[in-house]
Amino acid sequence: MIIKIKKKGLVKKLRLHKLMKEVGQPMTTIEIYQMYNEAYPRWGYTMQELANVLSKTPLFDKVGYLYDASRNETSDAFVMKRYNSRMYCVWDVVYYTRLVKI
Repeated sequence: MIIKIKKKGLVKKLRLHKLMKEVGQPMTTIEIYQMYNEAYPRWGYTMQELANVLSKTPLFDKVGYLYDASRNETSDAFVMKRYNSRMYCVWDVVYYTRLVKI
């Protein structure tokens, strides 16, 4: 697969792609954020930047969603569980044969 990608911020994107490829399994946005910022604390992403990079770069593919209800172990009502929980996107890397910088 040939991927065309813009030069702006390419080094950070390729670092992120390399880290995710080493893990070898799909990850949520929160896990990617924590992993990248621990590996590169000086050049880390904010959550807004990371979400934009993951959604707009062809190096990453959205696999699905993960519903996290761990925040509401004490509540019994379904309505409270629904509003106190979060839904995260699950991302995976796209393997490419050639990278074209535009």
